[in-house]
Amino acid sequence: ADRGIVPEYECFDMGMAVTAAELSATARPAPGMMHLVLGVIGGAPARVEMIAVFARLVPAGVPWMVTAIGRHNFPMMAVTLALGGHIRTGLEDVVYVEPGEYAQTNAQLVRRARALCEAAGRPVASPSQAREILGIDA
Repeated sequence: ADRGIVPEYECFDMGMAVTAAELSATARPAPGMMHLVLGVIGGAPARVEMIAVFARLVPAGVPWMVTAIGRHNFPMMAVTLALGGHIRTGLEDVVYVEPGEYAQTNAQLVRRARALCEAAGRPVASPSQAREILGIDA
């Protein structure tokens, strides 16, 4: 907090999400971002119900996002955007650009995610808007 570092709470199951909600509710100067990661072996499955439960756990004013690993990512992105969360993409997490079609580049995945954001009426944040969302001083 003294150095202005804003936490990210990466949650792989709902127990971790409950703890993250408690921590983020009291974090200063900014609450940080709660991040649900779905589809990892041993963690929460990539299902709509998981995102809905997670969204209800997030304290008011705390930004949140969901990443679904592998083939689940784009449908889970659509649900996340519809519920007010944020998304991310990249070859680190996503292997398919379409069902059965491997992504070749990060740019290919970013274009698809951007189109999804625009279709959902949730334009992509600029760097300054992202800093504001996260409570990060420029």
